[in-house]
Amino acid sequence: MSDRSSLAKFPCRFSSRNGRYKECEGWPKLRRLEFDTSMQRRQRKYTSKHQPQPKLFQLPAELLDRILDFLEDDKKTLASLALVSSICLYLARACQFKEIHFDYSPQSHELLLHMATESLDDDNETNLLPIGVFVRKFTFAPLEDFLSTIHPKLSNAMYIDRFNDSLPFTQLRETIVENLSAAQEHYVNQRKRIFTVIASKMPNLVGLVWKDKVQLDSDFLEAISRCSAEHVKLEKIRPSKHWPMTPPLVPVQWKLCSLDLDVNLITSAYDSWEDAVPGYPPTMAMHHPTSVFLNTLFQSCSSTLESLTWWHTASLEDQLAVTLDHSKLTFPRLQRLSLERLYFKPESFSSFMGPSLRHLRLPRRYISLILESLETCKPLAYLQTLEVPDLPLTREGCMPIAKFIKRHNHVQKLHLSEEHEIIVKGDQISSLCIPILATGRFNDLRCLSLSWSGKRLPYYPEEYPYLREYKDEFPEPSLVALGTIGSLEQLSLRFGFRSNWLLDHGKLRRHLKGLSRLKTLALLHDTYYRLELKHLSPTKYYDEIFVIDSDYMDADARPRHDAGEDYGLDLDKTVEYDDVDYGRPGATDQCTWERAHRNRMLVQAEAYAKVLPQLEWMYCGQRPMGLRAYRGEDGVVCKEAIPLSRRRVTCRAFLNKTFGVSAEYF
Repeated sequence: MSDRSSLAKFPCRFSSRNGRYKECEGWPKLRRLEFDTSMQRRQRKYTSKHQPQPKLFQLPAELLDRILDFLEDDKKTLASLALVSSICLYLARACQFKEIHFDYSPQSHELLLHMATESLDDDNETNLLPIGVFVRKFTFAPLEDFLSTIHPKLSNAMYIDRFNDSLPFTQLRETIVENLSAAQEHYVNQRKRIFTVIASKMPNLVGLVWKDKVQLDSDFLEAISRCSAEHVKLEKIRPSKHWPMTPPLVPVQWKLCSLDLDVNLITSAYDSWEDAVPGYPPTMAMHHPTSVFLNTLFQSCSSTLESLTWWHTASLEDQLAVTLDHSKLTFPRLQRLSLERLYFKPESFSSFMGPSLRHLRLPRRYISLILESLETCKPLAYLQTLEVPDLPLTREGCMPIAKFIKRHNHVQKLHLSEEHEIIVKGDQISSLCIPILATGRFNDLRCLSLSWSGKRLPYYPEEYPYLREYKDEFPEPSLVALGTIGSLEQLSLRFGFRSNWLLDHGKLRRHLKGLSRLKTLALLHDTYYRLELKHLSPTKYYDEIFVIDSDYMDADARPRHDAGEDYGLDLDKTVEYDDVDYGRPGATDQCTWERAHRNRMLVQAEAYAKVLPQLEWMYCGQRPMGLRAYRGEDGVVCKEAIPLSRRRVTCRAFLNKTFGVSAEYF
C-alpha cells in the first residue's frame, strides 16, 4: 500500500532517485529529433557481412522513436547503443545531444570546437551526421567557477555588488569598465564562435536559452534572429547602446513562438547617461535607452509571438520609463503574457491586450500604472488564466482590478496575492474579490489561489506572548463564500510571509465541504502550536525541534512509511536542551519529530478526504500527499494518505505551474 512507485497517477509524484518531483504529464516537454528526420536522405544500411540485418532496423520509424522514449534518460545504455552501428549511433545521439548546456567548462569548450569544425554537407552517405543536427535546445550559462578560472577579472566584474552604497557611482562604474575591458577580447571572440555554431550548425534547434552578464552586441542579434529556434529565453542580458533590431542586421520578420525576456537595465542606463545629460542622472520624464531595442524587437516578432514573459532588472535609482510605440505594435497571436517588475508608460500596456489573450499575469511592481488600462480595455473573450501577484494596498487602487475580474467571469484559473503586510488598510481579497467570486457567476472557475499577507493583532492573553501576533486571520464570511464555489477542482490558500498561520483544520474543513469537485488542495505557511511548548514561538515550529511524549507515539503510528525516508539528517545527531519540563530529559532524535509530523499531516489529509470525496492530492505541513481509495473489510470505500516525498519540501515549482501562469514551452 505504501509503494510510492504506484503513485504515477498523482499530479505531483515521487521520484525514487532524488526525492524531487516530476512534472505533470500535460506540461510541454522538449522532444528529441525523430528518427526519420535525423537520418535525412541516408539509407538504413547494415554493414556486417556475416550476420543478417537485425530486426530492430526493420521496424518502422515510429516504433524506433517509441523505443527511444524508454531509453531517453538511461545514459549508460545509450552509450552502449552508440557503439553497435551507425544507425544505433544516430538513435543514441538523438537523445544524448538533445540538450547542450555550455557552462564554460573545458568539456563544453571541446564539444563546441568539434561542432564548429563539423560540416553539414550530405554529399557522401557514408559520412556521419554532425552533432549539431541532433541539438534541440542550447543553453549558454557560464558558471562562475569555470569563468573565474579562465577570466578572473571578467568574473569579478560580473559578480561585483552594484548596490554597494560605500562606493561612489563614478568609481563603481570605472571599476566595472576596467575589469570588463581586461578580458573582453578573448571572451567576445569565444562567444562569437558560439554565435556561428548556433546560426549555421544547428538546423533543428527549437529552444535557445542565453544567460550572459556581459554586454551583448549586434553579432548576437544577427545569430539568434537567423537561427531556427522558435522559443528563446534571454536572461539578464545587457544590451549595448540603443541596439536596434532592424534590417539588414536581422530579418524583417523574426518567427518566434515564445520569448522570455529579462533585460538588465543597470549597465544600459550607465552607458547612456553621459550621452543624455552629461554629469547628471536622468529624470523620470526621459525614456530608457533600451526603448529603441524593445520597440524594434517586438515589431519584428509580434505577428507570430504566442507567449511573452517580460522582466526588467534595474537598480532603485534607475527610474527611466520604457516607452513602446503602441500605434505600430499588434500581437494577433499572443495567448500568454507574463509581466514582472516593469516600469513603462501606461499606454504601452494596452498594446498587448489583444483579443487572442488567454493567460495574463500582471506586473508585481508599478501595477498602479496600468490600472486605467484595465478599466478601459475591451473584455478578453478567451481569457482563461489571470494572475495578480501583488494587489494594491488601498481599496481605491484595488477597485479597477476587482472590476476587471468581474467582467471576466469566464476565467478558469485565478491567482490573487497580497505581498504587503496589512495593518490598518484592510483586507482587499476578503472585502472586494471573494464577494465577487461568490456571486454564482463564476461557473467555469476550476483553479483558485489566494495569498493573504497577514495581520498583527493581539488575540491571546499575556501568558502566551508569542501567540499575540499569530492567528487564523481568514474572515469567517470569506471561508463561507469559498465553500460555495462548487466548480473548484484546485485550491491553494496561503497566509503570511513565513510559517505563521496557526491553521484550524477543523474549521477549514467545515467551510470547504461544499467543494465536491475539489481534487487538489494546498495549504501554505501553516504552523502548529502545542501547549506543552508554550515558550516556543509558532514561527519556530519547523526550526526549533523539541520532542515530547506525544511525538514518540505519533512517530510509531505508521511504520510502513518509514522506509526510504530521507530528512537530510545524521541519524545519530541529537538536539540537546536543559529544561526537562518541556520534554524528555537528555537527547532527542530529530527524525522522530519528522516522522511524527508526517503522520499528523497524513491524518489531516485523510480527514479532508472524508468531506472532499474527489480529493487526490494535498499539501500541508510542508508535506505533499496523495490520497488513494481502497475498500475496507466492511465494504466501505475509504482513502489512505500516502507521502509523496522523502522529506518536507516547498513544492514551489509545481505549485507555481499549477496555480500560476506557466510560460515554459520547452
